[in-house]
Amino acid sequence: MQYSKKPSKGFRLINSKNKAFQKQVTQLEYLNAKKSYKVRQLIETVSQYEFKQCHYISKVCAAAQKPIPANFQF
Repeated sequence: MQYSKKPSKGFRLINSKNKAFQKQVTQLEYLNAKKSYKVRQLIETVSQYEFKQCHYISKVCAAAQKPIPANFQF
């Protein structure tokens, strides 16, 4: 039995589907990288707010522990 040198229709169909899937995979990888970057940015922002909040609470606690001067009027 001899095989033809041309690719069969089935092979061309599979090849075109593979290219379509590869394109879809590439797009999904790109979107995944984009979302991962956005998540990292949000984590950094939340960390900054947590640090500022902690710093502010420390300042308030330090101010609350100071003794009130005798000549202070309300």
